[in-house]
Amino acid sequence: MTRLIPPNFLPTSARLSQELFLPGIPRGSILEIFGTSGVGKTTFALEMLLPLREQERILYCDLDQSLDLSYVRHLGLSLEKWILFRPESEEKTFASLAWLLNSNSLDLIIIDSVASLKSVAQGTGWEDPLEPVSSILSRTLPRICHLAQRNLATIVFIDQLHQSKDHWGNMRSYTSGGCPLKLKSQIRILVKSKSSFSLVKNSYQKKFDSPLMM
Repeated sequence: MTRLIPPNFLPTSARLSQELFLPGIPRGSILEIFGTSGVGKTTFALEMLLPLREQERILYCDLDQSLDLSYVRHLGLSLEKWILFRPESEEKTFASLAWLLNSNSLDLIIIDSVASLKSVAQGTGWEDPLEPVSSILSRTLPRICHLAQRNLATIVFIDQLHQSKDHWGNMRSYTSGGCPLKLKSQIRILVKSKSSFSLVKNSYQKKFDSPLMM
């Protein structure tokens, strides 16, 4: 039986809908999918898109430059409405995103991955190794998130979870996007393995709790 999806939601997998307690992914929302290396974050994001209608316009920012298009087709995803974008720097990434969002030509943006964002020093063409990704996001996310919400375009950030020991020998976990992405994301999903994930944050659960919104 085909599920009826309200127009203000993007269709997604039944399992994720059940975890979100929503009929789909809210349009204009910001998602962070994070996990350690090799757990299947990209695969999770792609499988999340399987129920999407063919008319949905998708931009895939392949910052890792590792997306296997044959694998995407193998999963059953149609690439007709996809734009594959492989920018050289975060400046080009967010400038292009802002232009496309302003033109209202996208329904979904996937950034894979946040850890690969890099800045180019103004006017020099050299990478700035001193600026962390979280600093880049702190100055670029507010505008991008505003444009996405205004134009009802959903953005999915695929992020890397790192683990290290502090000065006292205790293990600490942190993501490349850090606090800026953590705070801006309305939905955060921790991918533990190819068959396991947990919902860490869902700011929409109470907002859409009324049966009238379902």
